[in-house]
Amino acid sequence: MKYDFTKHLLEDLDYPLSLKKYERYLDHYEHNKGYVNDIHDLIRKLTLSIFGVTLNSDLSEDEYEEAATMYRNLKKYYLYLYEQRMSKLSLDDFE
Repeated sequence: MKYDFTKHLLEDLDYPLSLKKYERYLDHYEHNKGYVNDIHDLIRKLTLSIFGVTLNSDLSEDEYEEAATMYRNLKKYYLYLYEQRMSKLSLDDFE
């Protein structure tokens, strides 16, 4: 990675990092507005949409295995793109 601090952030954070700060509660700001569970749900919904359904239970057994593979592939690609983004950041990029 280009910057050591981003490697540290990737290892220790359990949420996607935003350049902008958001107030969580009185005088407490964080660089995130989304959570890991949000990402999981979006990838899950995207995967299910490939099969034209909205619930895992709507998939056949064969479709379920294929959907699980697609989910893993989308997740890997998301993580790859996220790491690429993080590797290009410097401390000056943050508010």
